Amino acid sequence: MIHKKYKFAKKMIKLEEPIKKIIVQTGYAGYKQLVTENKIVNVHPSLLPKFGGKGMYGIKIHEAVLAAGEKKTGVTIHKVQEEYDQGEILAQVEIQIRENDTPCSLRDRVLLVEHNLYVETLRKISLGNSKT
Repeated sequence: MIHKKYKFAKKMIKLEEPIKKIIVQTGYAGYKQLVTENKIVNVHPSLLPKFGGKGMYGIKIHEAVLAAGEKKTGVTIHKVQEEYDQGEILAQVEIQIRENDTPCSLRDRVLLVEHNLYVETLRKISLGNSKT
């Protein structure tokens, strides 16, 4: 049995060969240089353009979403450009916010969707069924 931490990696390994031409990036906020070649795909834990930009990453996003009184949030897969979170949106999924959500409970629910949407979007790209 595979530990739940490794299920995402196992899904990534099954991607078709053409995906190797695309740089897959998670946790983009930590990099100092932005690459402008338009071949980097990023996952962001909100419905961009809301709650994106420099400094908007991790739990900060979920805190901001709840503080703003939003009724929904979600996941965005997008191309990376020079400006944070401004690249072309490739896929989005909405997630309803529950009355009892905390930043941590919301993060956990969003993360599950992130993994599935990221893998599915990369699979579509690798098969030529999505824009890159």
